[in-house]
Amino acid sequence: YYGENYGGRFFTEEVARRIGALRDAIDAWNLRPVVKAAAVASVLYAADAAALTCGHFDAFRPVDDENSARRFVLRLPDIPYRANGNNRVFCRDGNELAGEIEGDLLYVDPPYNRRQYGTLYHVLENIAVNAKPALAGKTRKVPPAARPRSAYCTGRAADAMRDLVAQCRVRHLLVS
Repeated sequence: YYGENYGGRFFTEEVARRIGALRDAIDAWNLRPVVKAAAVASVLYAADAAALTCGHFDAFRPVDDENSARRFVLRLPDIPYRANGNNRVFCRDGNELAGEIEGDLLYVDPPYNRRQYGTLYHVLENIAVNAKPALAGKTRKVPPAARPRSAYCTGRAADAMRDLVAQCRVRHLLVS
C-alpha cells in the first residue's frame, strides 16, 4: 500500500515499503498502548525526516536516484513519561471539546486560511492511523468528499473562534 501510493512520490520506493512493513508489524504485535504509541512515533519521525517534501505533503520533489534520497533512521523518541503524567491529548473537534475540559492552559492551532490542514499532513496521518483508505490524484489524497472540513477554513471562521473562546474553561488560552 505505502510503496504503491507514496513510493516515488513522498518517499523512495524502498522507504515507502519499509514504512508499510513497520506499520503493519506494529499493528500485528500485541503491544501495550504506550509502547505502540512510541513505536508509531518512531516511524513518523523517521518518515518525516526521509520525506521528499518541503515540510508538508501537498507536493514532493523528484529524486534523481536512490543515493540522493534522505535516510530513513528509526529512533525511539525520548519521552519523559513521568514528567507528563497529567497531560492529555485529544483527537476531536476542538470546539466540541472546549466546554468539556478544564485546565490551566489550552493551546489551539486552528487553520488560518481556506486550506484544510488534513490535505497538508495526510501522509503522516495515514501512517499514524494505518487505515489505508483509497487514495487519488498525484499527491495520493483521500477524495475531497471524504475529507473532514474545518469551519476555520470557511467564512464561518470568526464565529467558530468566538464559540471556542466562549466555551473554554481554562485560565489561559494560547492561540497560534
